[in-house]
This record gives sequence, C-alpha cells and structure tokens, in this order.
Amino acid sequence: MDQLNNMSVGEVLALCRDVDPNMPFGELVQQLGERSPKGPPVARKGSSTPMDPKGGFVTKASHFDVSNGGLVLKKTGNDGQWNSARIKPGTAVGARRYFEFYLKKLKKVVNQQIVLGLTLESMPKDNFLGTTAFSWGYGTKYGHSYHKAADMPFAEQAKQGDTIGILMSGPAMYVYKNGKKLGKACDLHGTGSIYGAVSLLHEGDCVVVSHPEPPA
Repeated sequence: MDQLNNMSVGEVLALCRDVDPNMPFGELVQQLGERSPKGPPVARKGSSTPMDPKGGFVTKASHFDVSNGGLVLKKTGNDGQWNSARIKPGTAVGARRYFEFYLKKLKKVVNQQIVLGLTLESMPKDNFLGTTAFSWGYGTKYGHSYHKAADMPFAEQAKQGDTIGILMSGPAMYVYKNGKKLGKACDLHGTGSIYGAVSLLHEGDCVVVSHPEPPA
C-alpha cells in the first residue's frame, strides 16, 4: 500500500490496464503494489523488517528468472520438472532465521505442489527439497514434510495467495501459514551454512521472498 500512496493517478491507471474487473478489491490492491515501480512488499503480516540487501534468490538453473533485487523467483521453462533455488546469505545450522514465501502465482490456484524449506550447500537443483539427506521441505499440495525422500503427513495444504513462513530455530524447521504456526516439520542436522530454499515444478510458478522478524 505504501507504494501506491507515492504514485500518481495516471501511474495507477496504467497498472490497471489488464486487471480483471471482477477481482476482489483487496487482491487488486495487493497486485497493484506488486506491479508498482518500487516492487512487491518485502514484509508481510505486520512485520516492518526490510529485506536483507545482501539477500535474495541465487540459482544456476537456466529455467528461473530472478528479479526485483533477487526477491522474486519465477520458473520460465522445463515445465513438469523440478528445479530448486536457494536464498543467500546462508547461516549456521541451529541459528534462528525466518523466511516468508508469498505464493504469488501457481499453475493451479489449489492442489499445486511446490516445496519450501531449507538446504545445505549441496542443494538438489534438479529435484525438490527433502529428496536428499541435507535438505528439508514442506509441500503445498498435501501439507506433507520431506526429508531423505521420506514423505511424512504434517499439516494443512497451501494455495496461491497464501504466505508460508519457514523458521529455523535450533536444530528444527517450523512452518507457518498466513501467520499461523503449523508446527515442527523436520529435525535438522549437518554442518556448514544452511539456506532458505524453494523448489518449483511448473513454468510460470512464482514466489516472492521476504525476511521479517522471526515469530515470538
């Protein structure tokens, strides 16, 4: 909303050219904020902490488009095949670190699988988080957690428009949905740096990352 307050009427109207006239007003405000020249919001659910200027997505995959200072990750090809990206900078395993992922655009609004979580340096670039011993994930389609290729029922699913929080606190990963704590998804282990990460399956899938203050 802050972005819109600093725009002229003409700039706002220009952003509205391809907007669905039946869109709910709240969603319209959200989308206009994301389209504004200042970019998408970097803190959600009441947090006022800005994005770490050294942070953002980093990936070597050719099927990703990383934009807006590294905050927005969109899959641009390789539809139906998994690719993963991690968020820099890393931190020590066991430190308290929190990421929020706004599910901006998914191929299917509901019942769409993307995987959000944590990974060590050796990220599964061509598979999803949780298929290796050194990555941990939460899947949006079923609400399951993943580690070492084990598929474990965990919590509720998520859909387009939801915000998923991933908290590393001590040797564990916790998941939040729209500010609500879903619980502990995985125990963590390993040495070296650990990173927030995301795995996308379909072309056009898009997430926005922020670094709010960790939940109390």
